[in-house]
Amino acid sequence: LVGEEAGGNGVMTGNRNSCFGSSACFALVGGTENLIAGYNASWSTLNSGSYNVILGSGAGTFNSSSSIAIGAYAVPTASNQLILGGDSSGNGNITAVYIGQGEW
Repeated sequence: LVGEEAGGNGVMTGNRNSCFGSSACFALVGGTENLIAGYNASWSTLNSGSYNVILGSGAGTFNSSSSIAIGAYAVPTASNQLILGGDSSGNGNITAVYIGQGEW
């Protein structure tokens, strides 16, 4: 745990979780092998998921497992999802994806 209030009040019972950033993993109680980084990343949305990668300010997951969320406010809604940026309110939305010279 690295950062002010990272891991919340310290009642985490999960194993091998890595939390970096102010208030990252604040609500995490259980769960295993999550990598969470960013200001308020998984602040209130993850308390028991496992095997997630959450990167970005306000990014999180609703107790899903094996999901990847990258970018500000990226939030998977189920297990086994890959989310790149944004939320339904338009915060942090990705407007174009470039791989090499092409756009998808």
